[in-house]
Amino acid sequence: MLNPHQIHNHVYNEQDHKLALKFAKELQGELDVLLKEVVFFGSAAKREGPIKAMIEHDIDVLVLLDDLKKVLSNEVQEAYRIITEQVARRVTTRLHINTLKLSSLWEFLASGDPIALNILREGKPLLNAGLITPLQELLKRGQIRPTKENVWVYFHKAPQTLMGAQWHILQATIDLYWAALDATHAALLTLNQTPSHPDDAEHMLKNTLIAHHGFAKQHLKTLQNLRATMQRIQDRDLKMMPGKAYDHLYKETKDYIGFTKRWIADFKAKV
Repeated sequence: MLNPHQIHNHVYNEQDHKLALKFAKELQGELDVLLKEVVFFGSAAKREGPIKAMIEHDIDVLVLLDDLKKVLSNEVQEAYRIITEQVARRVTTRLHINTLKLSSLWEFLASGDPIALNILREGKPLLNAGLITPLQELLKRGQIRPTKENVWVYFHKAPQTLMGAQWHILQATIDLYWAALDATHAALLTLNQTPSHPDDAEHMLKNTLIAHHGFAKQHLKTLQNLRATMQRIQDRDLKMMPGKAYDHLYKETKDYIGFTKRWIADFKAKV
């Protein structure tokens, strides 16, 4: 039976919290003074209710290392990595561990970094080291604010991310060509024919599959159109793919693959 708790108006699963707490305590026993705090936050802490908490998910924790008391040399960092992985494996494979130095946290908070503020807004300290709770109270009072510079630093990330989103659509369009080509190869392999080059696949689609085995001329047009579109993307002639255009290509590709699947099944049934 799930027993949801509240963190700053967020619901989290009690079992997730227990696992995160077990991890924190075991890690504290291994790291001693190097470990300043472990904070439970993220996807598990932001569940909206008992039903969502039943979905398999990562348990996000933030490990704060005290680099003011101990120098984090390469050797110390490697030892920390090994110990943390060992402790996590003993507790649960669902842990998603983020690590932050204490000095970095201060820098982020001094500038009002949104990521640091999000940690305070949604996190629950597990070791009660007296660090996170006072900071959360200062945030609640409005005494920790983002600087003007940080606002614009994060804003300028938005256009770059938007461009990345458009590139993902272009990459997805390229994937459509390879999906159609793979289906064509499968059909030709059914006939014990193997194209040595993508261009050969189009030639064999026309002269073998269409001419003698029931494929339609539209199938060749689909493959040729996908290849031409891919080439335009690779040549940077096509820099934006409207949603409707992508949907049209996706439907054509899906229809072609569906036809090829049925054709292969029918052909094998007759052999």
